[in-house]
Amino acid sequence: MNQHEHLVSLIEPIVRSLGLTLWGIEPPSSPKGGKLRVFLDSEQGVSVDQCAEASRHISMLLDVDDPIPGSYVLEVSSPGLERLFFHFHQLADYIGHPVAVTLKDPVQGRKKWKGTLLQAADNEITLNSKTQTVVLHWDQIHKMHLIYSGR
Repeated sequence: MNQHEHLVSLIEPIVRSLGLTLWGIEPPSSPKGGKLRVFLDSEQGVSVDQCAEASRHISMLLDVDDPIPGSYVLEVSSPGLERLFFHFHQLADYIGHPVAVTLKDPVQGRKKWKGTLLQAADNEITLNSKTQTVVLHWDQIHKMHLIYSGR
């Protein structure tokens, strides 16, 4: 089990017990520390009080288990209006919305794409940019987030 899977296995039961969903985890960017970001969601949204309560529980558990070497800061929040997507299954509710994608390797000479998410099926997304439509496999994507459009 890698570090990310271990963190999920520790944090997800706590989050569920609070009636929330674990949207995703961003581990510290450096082995020497940084921020451990935990994103929580629910159908009703997530309040600051819920994030604070989850943070207390998660912090206590991480202090005991100590899954991350070095020092880090725990940050617990909602995914926000420009939420990152951590799993392919999270995309279904955002068909028709604008997204920004950063790829691991260039496709058609570009690593960064912005456009409307037209489809998400079979681990592939179809993205309509201003000039073209492109199909990308989920494994090609380094990061993908919603672009807040005020809708």
